[in-house]
Amino acid sequence: MSKAIIASDIHGNIEYTKKLEELIIKEKPDYIILLGDLLSYKTKEVCNILNKYSSIIYAVKGNNDLLVNQELLNFNCLQEYIKLTIDKLPFFITHGHRLYKYYQESKNCYILSGHTHIYNIHGSNINPGSVGRPRMNKEHTCILYHNHKIHLINLDNLKIMESRDLNEK
Repeated sequence: MSKAIIASDIHGNIEYTKKLEELIIKEKPDYIILLGDLLSYKTKEVCNILNKYSSIIYAVKGNNDLLVNQELLNFNCLQEYIKLTIDKLPFFITHGHRLYKYYQESKNCYILSGHTHIYNIHGSNINPGSVGRPRMNKEHTCILYHNHKIHLINLDNLKIMESRDLNEK
């Protein structure tokens, strides 16, 4: 079974990008899925960390991402959406600010989107919250996917806050 780390809205936060890297090192994922709004502050340091994992990163463009980001990153970060199948589960990956445009494309998929900075692992629209700037929730979060389960991870202590089996409706 594959393993993936799903993260969104880093917004150049180097402290929590380092925490995200701790999780990457610990879990050794097959995929890193980045849901946009990657850079803004401490850009060079954040790029250096993310670029180490460019061969396994699948990233989409957020509403705050700029064309210049692509010049700094060693992976494609300007796609509006990606469709990806992991362990026979279909995922539609987008930032979320234009989700309405992709209704047809996202049908029959688990939707992975960020943008709101508010985590949610219930229903078909799954949001990992925000690595760099959480709203409403105080926790800096991401998701670990493994064996058809998603686990909401608190990046301060790398502990599971909540889990869900995607096989259970």
